[in-house]
Amino acid sequence: SKNSLSIYADPIDGSDDSGDGSEKDPFLTIQRALAAVREARWEKSSLGTEEIATIVLRKGTFHLREAIKMSAKDSFVTLQAYPGEQVEVSGSIPVTNVEWKPTEAPPRLPYEYRVGVLADGFDVADGGMYTLEEATTICTRIPECAGFAYNSSSKEPKGKVAVISFKSAVFYSPPGKKVNNSYICIKNYGYLPGVAQNLFVANLTGLGFNPETLQGLRVGGKRAIRARYPNAKSVEQLESMQILADSWTPQPMGKNPDYTF
Repeated sequence: SKNSLSIYADPIDGSDDSGDGSEKDPFLTIQRALAAVREARWEKSSLGTEEIATIVLRKGTFHLREAIKMSAKDSFVTLQAYPGEQVEVSGSIPVTNVEWKPTEAPPRLPYEYRVGVLADGFDVADGGMYTLEEATTICTRIPECAGFAYNSSSKEPKGKVAVISFKSAVFYSPPGKKVNNSYICIKNYGYLPGVAQNLFVANLTGLGFNPETLQGLRVGGKRAIRARYPNAKSVEQLESMQILADSWTPQPMGKNPDYTF
């Protein structure tokens, strides 16, 4: 019959230095627990590598800086959660002891105009005959409105123009594909009166990885959206008016919002 070995790891209260892998004094990392299994098997080589081993993971998140490599020599090793506890194994890096500082966004207007056309669909309100001031007021009043297209002989006409429709998403065709006398007006959400831009920067070089490889950030367990500026090309460089995201982190309103991280 095969012998049995249990090694414990605890991402919160464990220690790779002083722990011994027991339930009372668990290791901190999965890597150290796996090394202990290998060491025990080596010392008990007469039992062979088929000794059954279980690495029991206590509640919390195990953050992996590198992949765990296992081979045939690690046969009959099981990793399992401690009964009744929730365990996560993540390739993310905790962002701790980092100072976040408010930063200013590049200057833009609440609404900007371009020569071009918008893709069909995504309508949130019907068009009509409006002045640009009336149209932007309507778009501001509708949270889902991202912009509108209008027909005019000039970019910023003084009188009423034919607004085609108000849209929830703006896919912009630049001047090379324009239709005569067609313009678009785009809402810059973060620049509307009373809206806090909530842009912050932090130096992450002390976390031991290259910030340029950062793929995402989670705050309170929810995925946050990185500011486009200065992390990516501008909308002008991309020849687009908006970059859409699958989700959005709600932001507090007002000039002096309370920020919590």
